Amino acid sequence: MKNFFLLLILLFLPWICLAENADLLPVYDDTSGKWGYQDTNGQWRIPPAFDEADPFLNGYARVSVNRSEQPLNHDGIIDSSGSFILPAEYHIYIDDGDVETLSGLFGVSLVQENTLFGFFDTKSGVFSGVKWREVLTRMACDHLVPVLDENMRAGYASRTTGELVIPCLYAGVLPGKFSEGIASNVLDEGAEDYILIDETGTLIPLPEGITAVYGSVAKDGRIVVQAKETQLYGYADLAGHVVISPRFTQADDFENGTAPVEENGVSFRIDIHGNTVTNETQP
Repeated sequence: MKNFFLLLILLFLPWICLAENADLLPVYDDTSGKWGYQDTNGQWRIPPAFDEADPFLNGYARVSVNRSEQPLNHDGIIDSSGSFILPAEYHIYIDDGDVETLSGLFGVSLVQENTLFGFFDTKSGVFSGVKWREVLTRMACDHLVPVLDENMRAGYASRTTGELVIPCLYAGVLPGKFSEGIASNVLDEGAEDYILIDETGTLIPLPEGITAVYGSVAKDGRIVVQAKETQLYGYADLAGHVVISPRFTQADDFENGTAPVEENGVSFRIDIHGNTVTNETQP
């Protein structure tokens, strides 16, 4: 019976810890002029010691110390005990104005030191180190983060190890975001032929005369492709097979099983087999 209760505790411990982290709220202390963290009962769990303090995400939070003394490198990351996981020696900030990356949508923090960048992943607790010319956290997926080397060539680093797993071979204009295991990229800036790669960097072959499309993201097992000769759009599956022939003058990514397209001046939505779902493009 004791073993049974021990097993229950072990099973629910991660959820308990997550709930505790969610209950920690950044609070400003008027007496000290500093930020700390209180629980929902108003008790200090992490004493006020920070010039700035963000909400926790997955057990981590960005904080700032000594802002007046270190106008640039004053940010660090703490865990729910208040211990520094990443010392307050970096600049951790909003990436391209999209979201505040640590407490926002992606769970990947952009970390800067001088002119180099790295990232901290709140899911794995891994810090990549500061070693790239740019890190595109807004393009991160569940496994990979696009990074640019000293030549501004794009590759991908692992969110769980912080190491480069796909070499920097691609034009760094806008590296493709991996979705459902594939991404579209281009080898040279200004080139017209986009390619598809999987999460190991292996090329996914497309039929002759078909190219991937800049910025398209795989959804519902489909990704937009284009016929070079006609410039019309269609869709390929995750193996690179064209499953909806290129016949559309406009085509966007799938979402919840349908995609907006245009053919002969008429806008409508199709399902993953290319069948018309509605004659009017949904918002």
